[in-house]
Amino acid sequence: MAELSLKDQDFLRTILEGLGEVAYAQAFAAIPSQQLRQALTFELFLDRQMGRLFLPHYWAIYYHDGTGPFKARETPHPGRRRVRYIVYFRNKADDPRLIAGLYPERFSQTRQLTKEQFYFWLNRNKLARRQGIDAPMVVLRDKNWEPLWHRERPGTFFFSNSGGMRSFPEAAKAFIKEQATLHILDSIKDIREIKLTATMPIKAPSLSLK
Repeated sequence: MAELSLKDQDFLRTILEGLGEVAYAQAFAAIPSQQLRQALTFELFLDRQMGRLFLPHYWAIYYHDGTGPFKARETPHPGRRRVRYIVYFRNKADDPRLIAGLYPERFSQTRQLTKEQFYFWLNRNKLARRQGIDAPMVVLRDKNWEPLWHRERPGTFFFSNSGGMRSFPEAAKAFIKEQATLHILDSIKDIREIKLTATMPIKAPSLSLK
């Protein structure tokens, strides 16, 4: 940034911050997840002449790109087969694995259901079925308790110029054109002021001798 004048640095900051606001607004509107929308930030790196939209959640990439079908893996256990299942809750407020009702940001924060929690919710499922309502906990398994594949999940592509931000390129061009025009006009104004100041006639003081 040393090679740029202070005025050019201000112009660059205006451009990057303005583009960040445009990008943020479009991405925010395109993100289906309320938790990701609330976590979305724009980061400005003026020294590198760039900015970026950022989401801290490790699972944001899967939410964005989608996933193929996947299945819970068996885990080694001495002396017996230990089966794991893909489990989710219809109401995330019921999910004891969440942190204050939110999905964790880092993978290291993820939790597994304990044996006691799993059987507690199995009993709640039985009660729900007797009442004729949907079971609150969904376990992907067959009738023999064999794990099932989770279906493919399509991507949301909220950061993509062909997806959620499809109108960003045109909006960015319009913003840059507007700001560049203002910057050029402002520069021309400065040049005119300098020229006028430099060409003003200087009248020598008159002296009279008595």
